[in-house]
Amino acid sequence: MPSSTLSRSAAVALVLVIALTAFGGVGAAAAQDGEAANGTAENYEIAIDSETRVVSSEWSGDTVTIVVESDVTRQVTVTDASQRLQGAVDIRRQRVTVPGGERVEVEFTVRNEDRPAVTVGTQYGLVGLGSESSSGGLPGISGDSTWRYVQVAALFAALGGGIAIGVVGWSKVADQHDSHEVVRP
Repeated sequence: MPSSTLSRSAAVALVLVIALTAFGGVGAAAAQDGEAANGTAENYEIAIDSETRVVSSEWSGDTVTIVVESDVTRQVTVTDASQRLQGAVDIRRQRVTVPGGERVEVEFTVRNEDRPAVTVGTQYGLVGLGSESSSGGLPGISGDSTWRYVQVAALFAALGGGIAIGVVGWSKVADQHDSHEVVRP
């Protein structure tokens, strides 16, 4: 019986260590979101590739104004990502050349104002920009959520479920093993 108690205590301690480590990692990842490796905030919204960045983007209804900068001359393509792809669809796009060391402002209007979104890309990278006011989120839930948060939540839900199933299964096996012991005087 003492080894069973020790094993259960070890299992509970292990579960607590895993849970604390997992949630500590989420906090650290959230704290680093939007910071550079040296701990200072970057001066752009998102990098398209190693030399081209979206400095800012602002939505007004179905129109987005994007400021793009590049260290070298790059051709940048803004593409309408608001349309549902059903069958063959003509997708609007606009190409601009960003001279090296300069910023260019691009104004682009999407076709579907219910889901305003665009992609911005070069031959070396592609990013997506969506309006915060776009419908399609869950009712009653607002705030700055990203796909990464959904993935992290799913990972930890699966991890927590797996741990719970493992602990319950281990407990059942341990109880069955203990119930077959015969004590003789």
